[in-house]
Amino acid sequence: MSGVPGCSFCAGDQREPQTLTETKHFSLLADRNPLRDGHLLIVPREHLPSLGALPAAWDAELSGLKSEAEDFIREKHGPTIAYERGEALNRHAHLHILPADAPLALLSDQQTHSAAGLADLHAWYESRGPYLFLQDGERSTLADAARMPAGGFHELIRETDQGSRLMNGETAARVMRPEWARYRQRFGDTVAEVVACFLWREGQVCLLKRSLKLDSAPGRWHIVAGYLPRGADPLEHALTEVAEETGLESTQVRLMSRGAALNIGDPYLGTGWRIHPFLFEVLEGEPRLNWEHDELTWVAPAAIGAYGTMHWLSPVYFSLEATARR
Repeated sequence: MSGVPGCSFCAGDQREPQTLTETKHFSLLADRNPLRDGHLLIVPREHLPSLGALPAAWDAELSGLKSEAEDFIREKHGPTIAYERGEALNRHAHLHILPADAPLALLSDQQTHSAAGLADLHAWYESRGPYLFLQDGERSTLADAARMPAGGFHELIRETDQGSRLMNGETAARVMRPEWARYRQRFGDTVAEVVACFLWREGQVCLLKRSLKLDSAPGRWHIVAGYLPRGADPLEHALTEVAEETGLESTQVRLMSRGAALNIGDPYLGTGWRIHPFLFEVLEGEPRLNWEHDELTWVAPAAIGAYGTMHWLSPVYFSLEATARR
């Protein structure tokens, strides 16, 4: 994922605590300052200014995630609306999806254009630049962004709200993650896919102590690990996780071994994990801590279990090491 300094959607310590799920190119987030319960955002993992500026090859992936998010919200909160202010500035695109009790007459018919699909957003953005996009029930419209000031959609929605107290994005995401997992189980997603990356150097393995900010195994010694977005290549994403969590780029590590995926249960999600393990040799550079970890240490492989790690870490490491020696 590309990052821009100062962008909250690029900053892992701000984006990831609000994340419900990810696909290869998109993240589904709980809105940091929700207008209503169930307020979600779809955000490109790459820093791009609007949905209209995205590659057309991503359209099917975006449409699929949008349909899932709308269905997920409708089951609990009823009808939804979706809107975006598509800009040409150096901002990070984000599509709002949230419950709407009644249709919102935001734009007059004489000044809007029907939007049949994402192709219309691309065409508008390429020919006219910034736009307003609104999907309200069965109706999707586009209009010039100059017709409404930044934040205008938010203000119109607030006017129809009842002023209820709302959870912030991080708290809402913590509540919704197990709900999302149960929702996806109905469609065959019975496990959460993750990559697990052992870093090896001169006979020692790098262990990282997980931050207390994390929902999963806070304060526990672990390795570089992260959810595998749907549709992403496990090795490619493993290298991404190594870069995000340690600062080591793909040129600074070498793949020594790749293990077969293994399944384990998880009472938090009410489902399970499918672990894709990798062993990388660190060729140069020093790992550094990001927000996900509080400490780092190098240990002999035989000592992994003494650090109170996940029960599968030690046997998986030795299986990877045996494969690397062949």
